[in-house]
Amino acid sequence: MASKESTVVAASDWESSACCECGRLKPAKRVEAGKRYCDTCYARCFKRLMCSGCGMFKTMLASNPLSKCRQCVAAAPCIRCARSGRPLGMLREEGPVCNSCYPYFKKKAPCELCGEAANRGSYIESESGRKLVCHRCERADHRTCALCKRHRRCNAREDGTWACKKCLEVGVIPCSNCATPMPAGYGVRCMACYRRARCEAEALQLGELLSTQRARAAFAEFSAWAVAETEHVRLVKALALHVEFFLALEAHGDEPWSEGLLLRTFNASGLSLYKLPVRWLRESGLAEISLEAKIDNAERGRSIALVELTAPNTLARQLMQAFFDELDVKVKAGLLKRRSVRMALRPALTLLQTADPHGQLMPEQDSLDKLLEHAPGQRNAVSTFLGFLKAKHGVKLSTKESSAKPNTVRRRLLGEQLAALAKEPLRSAEFDQRWKVLAMAYFQKMTQARAKFLLKNGELEPQDGGYELRAETDVFWIPAPPAIRSDAIDLPRDSASPYEPPRRPPQPVLRR
Repeated sequence: MASKESTVVAASDWESSACCECGRLKPAKRVEAGKRYCDTCYARCFKRLMCSGCGMFKTMLASNPLSKCRQCVAAAPCIRCARSGRPLGMLREEGPVCNSCYPYFKKKAPCELCGEAANRGSYIESESGRKLVCHRCERADHRTCALCKRHRRCNAREDGTWACKKCLEVGVIPCSNCATPMPAGYGVRCMACYRRARCEAEALQLGELLSTQRARAAFAEFSAWAVAETEHVRLVKALALHVEFFLALEAHGDEPWSEGLLLRTFNASGLSLYKLPVRWLRESGLAEISLEAKIDNAERGRSIALVELTAPNTLARQLMQAFFDELDVKVKAGLLKRRSVRMALRPALTLLQTADPHGQLMPEQDSLDKLLEHAPGQRNAVSTFLGFLKAKHGVKLSTKESSAKPNTVRRRLLGEQLAALAKEPLRSAEFDQRWKVLAMAYFQKMTQARAKFLLKNGELEPQDGGYELRAETDVFWIPAPPAIRSDAIDLPRDSASPYEPPRRPPQPVLRR
């Protein structure tokens, strides 16, 4: 360390710097705390003393009894980055400087190409000799060689491309492995041989992760097959992933690598990550995974995911798990398909969540009615779960539709009122308003209160055969009342449409 410091600090000033003790212009033997000592003064001022830091006898400045040796001073944190344990770059009066921060304390020198002063410089060889240049100018003439694809100092060719010196001077040489012609910039091997060697070295290194002879031999065979079958550029990056496939199989001991073991270990979704090892197993005859088995495994995984959507240690989880176990027995007996299990679990989960989001209550009839009101297409699918609840827990729920729904009854009453109003022979002054309210409620399927509100706040415009109401950015059509007829026919009470306008049919609601 001392020799490096003496060289770095005194190299440029040896001939012009004076000794701080005697004042003579002599080269510095040692620099201590920013002061230079010639060889004569060094022998007089520096003695062998005990270091106050490490307690060892070292050559130190005799005038300072508390001084530390160079090793203890260099072990202190860098005065710029405060990192410890870094290689020493230089020693200053303030403390040590690591080798990474050393360039920031150097004197700036002008670049011989661009003239910009920089404290980081390097020497390059040029046609005019050796030059000190900055970091930016150092690689100004570097390009990617059009022949060997290396980023080097290149020269322009006649066709406008760039080529390195080796490719220009030597040209094309044979590969040392396969004798294939290649640019001289490659070195001794062509790119194909280089990538192949990289794959083989990577496979050999990854094979050490496997502990059993069976797994190591299988991975070695797989690697040799993959090197011959696939692109080396992608394979060298994928081998680290493929070795995890063999590590997972190695954990099962001597169990044969069958279709069941692969699906049980990785599942259908996991096998999609290891397409290359699975292909090797198939082509080598060690294992064959059918499409039906993959679909079956995927459906089972989806069913298990539905069961796990319920919170653990709840009544809903217990019901879902027991229901799944019962259906799984039927699947193994060949009485049910995996897809049917998933289709039965979905409405069961929805029913339990409708009954209680926390999963602590048994579903009741109100919960089932609410489910079927929002999803009437689940009526047949939920019947399997209802049968399970009835057989195992005695809960009887019905999916039959009610004979009279409130909306149907209200609409039938509105139709009867509208028909009776149309048959009145004597029409009072309030007839027109009553007709608009009833017709609006019946044809637009809303309550009479809502109809009165829209008629009061909207703009009513007479049209041919009725009225057009504009309210709340919507347009509603109201048919005009029929003319007074003496031979009006009573409509039956169960008629779905008690009145049809004479000219223009009811128009749907138009949304802007």
